[in-house]
Amino acid sequence: MPNKIVWHYTYEHNMKKILESQVLLPPYLIPGYVDAVELAGYTPDRGTKADRKLLLFSENEVWEPASYRGFATFLGVVEVHKLEDYADYGCAVFRIGVETNHLKPYLRLCRSVGMPKGTFDGLWKTAVEHGSNPYQWWGTTKPIPMSEWVSVEVYANGIWNDCFPDEDAPAAGMEATQ
Repeated sequence: MPNKIVWHYTYEHNMKKILESQVLLPPYLIPGYVDAVELAGYTPDRGTKADRKLLLFSENEVWEPASYRGFATFLGVVEVHKLEDYADYGCAVFRIGVETNHLKPYLRLCRSVGMPKGTFDGLWKTAVEHGSNPYQWWGTTKPIPMSEWVSVEVYANGIWNDCFPDEDAPAAGMEATQ
């Protein structure tokens, strides 16, 4: 059985560094990474520490609803859940495809990092509430170099567009990150 291609969804504020480094990293390996828990002034608990070890991918070829982000506006933070709404906030959405032979299913991955049951249950519940299917999630705790990526795409004009239409153009797609 051939390996599936699964997708890591990310945003333009991350993409330039990803392309420059030519590696996808789990959050805990990203230099200077600070998560929302720390931004709020709290000390990360065991669940947060386990979660930040995970570099996640989805089988969903259209959009992974659980990868949503919030944007600060003059009215406060606005959560954006629909893929097509990111352009309204001036944020390009990217996805990087890899084959599943580099990854573990989400359930097994969470066990391997010692994620507490309460954290796992909370993340699962929130994901399902937003339309995700965690049974379609895959991940790793290890870096994935660009040599193992099968595709890099940006969402524009209502479709996913290949950032590297010919393999001789490694800087393609960078204009959307500037």
